[in-house]
Amino acid sequence: SPFDSQVWINKLEPSTTRYSYVMNNYWETNYKSDQDGPHAFRYALWPHGPFDATATARRGIERSQPLLAVAVAPEAAAVRPPLAIESETVLLNSLKPSRDGKAVIVRLWNSSGQPGRAVVRPARDDLGPIARSSPFEESGPAADGPLELAGYGIVTLRLESK
Repeated sequence: SPFDSQVWINKLEPSTTRYSYVMNNYWETNYKSDQDGPHAFRYALWPHGPFDATATARRGIERSQPLLAVAVAPEAAAVRPPLAIESETVLLNSLKPSRDGKAVIVRLWNSSGQPGRAVVRPARDDLGPIARSSPFEESGPAADGPLELAGYGIVTLRLESK
């Protein structure tokens, strides 16, 4: 039977069948075996070549954090991003105003298990130098050269307003 766990756990023959095992209530574990209430699951299939961790991370982020389109007046000034990031594996994880209102807080994530490098620079005239930041948004040492991130590493930066 295709539902015999020993068959599909040990070997799964090539097929067009897709299995979605989103709730772990099959195994004999120490929690309730049913899960009440409505549940929504969304799937996205993306044809691709060899596995690429960064492309996979980007696709996942695109699906879980969709673009928010907002109507603006035609005469409104174009919104420019606060920084430019050059990297093959380092992705922008979050961007927000600082709690004190004097900077932009940026979190970068290396989507690869290998060490990664990123060059980050301000892209607007109203932002000053980039510094490393603590989780408490305090300014640390300057981050004016390439940033080295460990595999799956995270770095928080602070871009001061001029």
